[in-house]
Amino acid sequence: MNPFVYLAIAVILVVIVAVTGVSPRGGKPVARTRLMKTARVFLLAGVVLFAGLGIAATVRHFDPHPSGDTAPAAR
Repeated sequence: MNPFVYLAIAVILVVIVAVTGVSPRGGKPVARTRLMKTARVFLLAGVVLFAGLGIAATVRHFDPHPSGDTAPAAR
């Protein structure tokens, strides 16, 4: 399997744990604290940032003229 698949799975698991606030038994409860709310805001900002970068890269590399014909011939 590609290492990026493992990285994607790890990122998805971390996001699920961060958003739901799951903690281990006997752990300090942080789910409803200001620190966790701040972490969720930064997580959301990171998702928006990387989604925007992905969209920008996709648009930038989009070739509307795949045949290489960039403009009509001048007469």
